[in-house]
Amino acid sequence: MKEPTAEMAVLRRTVEQLTDEVLKSKAEEEKLLNEFSAMNNELVNLQRQLAKSNAELKRTKEEAIRANDLKSTFLAVVSHEFRTPMNGILGMIEMLASSKLSPDQRQAIGVIRESASLLLNMINNLLDISKVEAGQMELEIGNVRVQAIMSHVAQLLEPQIYQMGNQLSIETDPGVAEHLEGDSARIMQILLNLLNNANKFTSEGNLVVRTKLVEETKDSQRVRFEVQDSGIGISPEDQDKLFQPYVQAGEGGASQYGGTGLGLWICSSFVKLMQGEIGVVSEEGQGSTFWFEIPFRKASGQADKIEKHENGELTARSELLREHIHSQVILVAEDNRMNRQVVQLQLNHLGFQHIDFAEDGQAAVRAASERSYACILMDHHMPLLNGHDATKAIRQWEVENQQPPVTIISLTGNVSEEDQARGREVGVNDYLTKPVTIENLSEKLVKWLPVPESEPILDEDVIREIMLLDEDGSTGLLESLVEMYTSDTPAKINKLKELVAAGEATKVVEAAHELKSGSVSLGVGRLSKLLSDIEQLARENRLENTQVKLSALQSVYQATCLELERYIHQSRLIPPC
Repeated sequence: MKEPTAEMAVLRRTVEQLTDEVLKSKAEEEKLLNEFSAMNNELVNLQRQLAKSNAELKRTKEEAIRANDLKSTFLAVVSHEFRTPMNGILGMIEMLASSKLSPDQRQAIGVIRESASLLLNMINNLLDISKVEAGQMELEIGNVRVQAIMSHVAQLLEPQIYQMGNQLSIETDPGVAEHLEGDSARIMQILLNLLNNANKFTSEGNLVVRTKLVEETKDSQRVRFEVQDSGIGISPEDQDKLFQPYVQAGEGGASQYGGTGLGLWICSSFVKLMQGEIGVVSEEGQGSTFWFEIPFRKASGQADKIEKHENGELTARSELLREHIHSQVILVAEDNRMNRQVVQLQLNHLGFQHIDFAEDGQAAVRAASERSYACILMDHHMPLLNGHDATKAIRQWEVENQQPPVTIISLTGNVSEEDQARGREVGVNDYLTKPVTIENLSEKLVKWLPVPESEPILDEDVIREIMLLDEDGSTGLLESLVEMYTSDTPAKINKLKELVAAGEATKVVEAAHELKSGSVSLGVGRLSKLLSDIEQLARENRLENTQVKLSALQSVYQATCLELERYIHQSRLIPPC
């Protein structure tokens, strides 16, 4: 009986061990289940937190977009609200400066103008920063004349430079092409900022603006611009943060020298936009040299000729328009009384006498439907109908009544590309940004106002007859005649002007007739007409009435030369039948 008992004992122990293992396994399983459940709960919580975070992120993004839109709207409104009184201030300063003033009064006007210009510059800087931050800053690629830009910058800052007792010199590298492709307005703005800073931190010293040709290929040039001063210099620690926004060198920079600390950051943003580099070399007490390098494409060889031709045509239009200005009627749609007064004085200064006014958009539409205007100067922000809506209504009325479209130039304080694009969609022809100067207003009117029919530059029938005199119908004879004509005419025009100035009416008749005969025989129509008018006025002993026509002679002659060159070039490309 002992053996079975021993077996039972072994079996019992085995069962007990198995039971323990089952219980242990079950405990471990429960533990794993609890851990899994805890992990699952944690995952659910994480998913909830993630969903909440995503919702918060989406809400934050939407709020940021709304805030950015509100900022853009705010800046557009602020821009307009600032520019409206600035238009009145600078407009009246311009009118006062053109009147007879005592030296003290002229000095006072100069101080007011400089202060207003500085305020306008700060407004422009704030708007530029908004565009840069929003990624809306765009380049306007066109013809860049480096020498002209540098001269213009020097001319603009000449009063401030003189006031600080500084001497300015300009050094240009002859290797830099006369015509390049780039954004001339941004380059000018960078140079203005840098030279203005150099002048501000220098007293009775020397300023230098220079260009250097850094690199050149067949189609491109990399140009380095430098603005050097002999001023206070900049410490190494300040140099590291100069191109950050709202930062100025030194602890008392803003209080001692003025400014917002935005200029250099804007310069840096513009340079980066043009794929360039910017930097500074400076030592405290030894002055500074700010530099930037820009890659340009070379402009085509026709750029200079095209520019001269366009300038000649605009000058000729200007002179022709001046003769008929008394008959032109302008409508000014502007709700601000001060701005209406400024525009009226500016138009009167240019010679316009027939000016109507509309104080809101509806009145502008009504006036345009009741009277024919040469041009409408349309403010954008007006009651009842804004400028864009008024323009749209006028264009619709013109279509419905089969009337020719009147030129509409928008007067606006909002300089955003989006706003201008919306305006062009509804029919705005062009824009004038407030504050409006007499020069800018004159340029737009010359560009857009209709002028009476004038003689064509060339009488192509006469030129074709000259070409037929060549047996092969080539341009050989024409080119020889043009060469003789262009070699003699400039001196003859100068002689004619001298005779008019001397009051020699009889000799003016002879000189004008001789020039006219040579021009007629070559088919130079418009110049011939001018000379014929001068000859007739001299015969009537009315030399004082020849000034407008005399001032147009040179520009019409330049346009004639370019047109002759174009005609000859085209005739070579298209052989005679």
